Amino acid sequence: MPSQTFMNLPAEKKARITQALLNEYSRQPLAQAQVTPIVKDAQIARGAFYKYFEDQKDAYNYLYQEVLKEVHNDTPRIMLTADTVALFVNQTAKFLSQASNSQYRELIKMHIIYNAAFLNQKPMPIEVPPKMWAVASLCHQTIHDVFLNPECQDAALKRLQTSLEALV
Repeated sequence: MPSQTFMNLPAEKKARITQALLNEYSRQPLAQAQVTPIVKDAQIARGAFYKYFEDQKDAYNYLYQEVLKEVHNDTPRIMLTADTVALFVNQTAKFLSQASNSQYRELIKMHIIYNAAFLNQKPMPIEVPPKMWAVASLCHQTIHDVFLNPECQDAALKRLQTSLEALV
């Protein structure tokens, strides 16, 4: 969690720091990222970085959570039914098409390829209903597969549709 000091910064300064984090963590895996380019890009002192964040993992987690909020902003919060299968497939396809033009594309790609394993992320909470967990897992796996092999997008979306239909 970023410090309260960071959270209380003026919006412009917080946005500048967030953009600097995005720039660095989109260029290389977290394990190889450096604080120096972040503080230079954000125009802050190195000590300020550590006043705002415990370490790079903390800064990265803050950034990634902010990106996820924005990315999932228009994701429908509905249950899977025969009538909503197409909606989930279309939402996944829409994300994939927007991701190719998104400022977050490289960050998400770095996360999928390197950072998720490096961070040893915790699985989805066990209290998430099984069908909701299955839908989220299948949609995210489809995105993962397409980021790693863009040429398989059509086949991956078809597999997603078939899998969701089987869950109904």
